[in-house]
Amino acid sequence: MESILRSPSELKVVAGRLVDAYQGDEMILYILADLEKRSQLLFGYMKFPRTPTTTNLIECFNSHLEGRLKTIKGFQNPRSADQWLNAYFLKRRLTPFKDCGHPFKRLNGYCSLEKTLKNVDDLTKLKAEIMHPI
Repeated sequence: MESILRSPSELKVVAGRLVDAYQGDEMILYILADLEKRSQLLFGYMKFPRTPTTTNLIECFNSHLEGRLKTIKGFQNPRSADQWLNAYFLKRRLTPFKDCGHPFKRLNGYCSLEKTLKNVDDLTKLKAEIMHPI
């Protein structure tokens, strides 16, 4: 397995190797071209120092969700399952981190939405809508 990319220049080298290796396959070349078009979004994290490159945090959230779902005997219908999951993820995204250790200690006191939304005013609007739905 190839190592995790650490820079945009490494990404270009890997992409070049893939283009060379799959020169005759139009579908793969189309996918690679599409990835290149979206590269600013897909690899924007590389511009920020100390950004995690592993999925350990995601796996932690998945394990937590799995544990919560095991205690639930079932849902009345698909709509109630959908509502429960929406509420769960909304709560997770709005709950501030409080026990992050090094190197994520700087996240304590912030919720994940505060760190991912481009405009923090959107978070204020979202919280107001949740507290006082239309």
